[in-house]
Parts: sequence; C-alpha cells; structure tokens
Amino acid sequence: MEAIFHPTRAFLKELVGTDCYNALFVKGGLASLSPTCYSIAASKFTSLAILGVCSVLKVPQIAAINKSRSVDGLSLASYLIEVLCFSVMVAYHLKQGTQFSVYGEVVLLLIQDAIIMYLWAGIKKSSRVFFKYAILDILLAALLVSPLVNNTFMATLSSATLPINIVGGFVQIAGIYNQGHTGELSPLMVLIGWLTGLARLLTLALDGVSDYVIVVGSLTGVLLSTVLMSQLFIFRDATNKFKLAKNKLADVADKVTTPKKTAKTKKEL
Repeated sequence: MEAIFHPTRAFLKELVGTDCYNALFVKGGLASLSPTCYSIAASKFTSLAILGVCSVLKVPQIAAINKSRSVDGLSLASYLIEVLCFSVMVAYHLKQGTQFSVYGEVVLLLIQDAIIMYLWAGIKKSSRVFFKYAILDILLAALLVSPLVNNTFMATLSSATLPINIVGGFVQIAGIYNQGHTGELSPLMVLIGWLTGLARLLTLALDGVSDYVIVVGSLTGVLLSTVLMSQLFIFRDATNKFKLAKNKLADVADKVTTPKKTAKTKKEL
C-alpha cells in the first residue's frame, strides 16, 4: 500500500504545497485550511482541468477536416504562425523553468496543430513541404533551448510572439471575412478554446503571475476567440449555403464520373 500512497502524497504536496497538504491531511482537515490554501487548490485543479481539455481541444477541428477532407475557411498562414509562436513559447518556458501546469496546454495544442498541418498537407498533396517545415521547427526549438541562446534574448523573442500571434489570429479572422463564410472551422473548438482561455486567466490571477508575456498572451487569445465566435454567429447562414452548394457540386461530379467508370468496366469485360 505504501507504494501507492507515497507517490500520491508526493503528487498532492507538489500540487498544493507542503503547508496546505499538512493542514489538510495532518492537522485537522478542511477546517484548518487558510484562504491561501483554497486559492492554491482552486488554481492547481483548474490548471489540471485546462490540461485535460487542451489535450482534446482541437480534436473537433481535426475530426471536421478528416470527415470533409476539406480545409475551406481555415487559414494556412494562421496555423503556420501559431505553430511557430507555440514552439517559441514552449522553449521560453523551458528556459525559465516554469511549472508545466502553466504552459502545458501550449505543448498539447502544438501537437494538435501539427496533426492539423499533416492533414492539410495530405489534402493539398504537399507532404514534403510539411515535413521540411516540421524539421525546421524542431531544429529551431532545439536551438532556442540550448545554451547558445541566453535568457535575455529568449525573453525578447517571447515578447515578439505576442504581436506575431495577434497577426496570425487576424489573418484567420480576415480570411473568414473575405470569404464570407467560416467553412470547416469547428464551432465546438472555438467555444471550448474561449472557455479554456477564461479559465487560464483565472488561474493566472489566483497564482499572482505577473509575467506580462504570459498574461497578455492569454488575454489576447481570449479576445481573438471572442471575435471568431462572433463570426461563427454572423456567417452561420452563409456557411450553411456554402456547404450545401459544395455538396451539390460533389453530387454532380459523382454522377458525371460514375457513367465513365461503368462504361470503362463494360469495355474491359
């Protein structure tokens, strides 16, 4: 039993701190907890919930792309910028020794973005370009984490990701506006991302995080998600019409190709 309880105790102490752990499990239970311990517990458990949600945040988008075999409404430039910024942010947090609970969702989102980019490359038949970009991104991240890059430069580079990420978000927003529809953009993903962003702001407030790179980045993400949500509502009718017209064209294409296939089969027989 000790083999089970020991790692559990170690995890709880790491999660809420030794003082709060002792107050809860050694001294006298919930009655002995201070307001600080409640804040710490709320922050940590919310962070764990965010990590859990982020592990599947972009699964609805991945499923939508895989089902429709289309990336209509999605901005390739926006995803490329996001992958680049996420890579720099992960390297920044590793350099700073930040707790994984603070930036863990960035790692999970980066992995899911990579999956989306892979599907994109498959649909557009440009897998070589995808793998070249992936290799360059990995090499860049390895360089940033290495001793060759000092913390001062890393902090400056991380600050630069804020305006770059904002530009990437506006590229997606502008693309939707110009097209007049949201295409295959997943409403569920945008909604969950917005709620997750609000939860992250809550944990930053509870933890008293003052690093403006983290705070402003999280706030910007919420604002951009809010705009995307409004576009999903504004362009909902146009998006339905676009998908209906696209399905009709696909049906016509199938009817045209089917007789050709049938004739070819008869000729072979």
